[in-house]
Amino acid sequence: MKRGLYNLLSSFYESIKNNLPPPIPYNQILMSSRIIGEIIKQVFPAASGILPKGTK
Repeated sequence: MKRGLYNLLSSFYESIKNNLPPPIPYNQILMSSRIIGEIIKQVFPAASGILPKGTK
């Protein structure tokens, strides 16, 4: 996993340095962030201030 993250970050730096498109399109980054946010809200409802449906 560390190697994959290293490669991704290296690709991002190269894209910035060489004025190239990012290795992952921005819309996919935003979509992934939203999905992860929703998962966190469901897994840790007390931390997000949201309770599952049907609970008080």
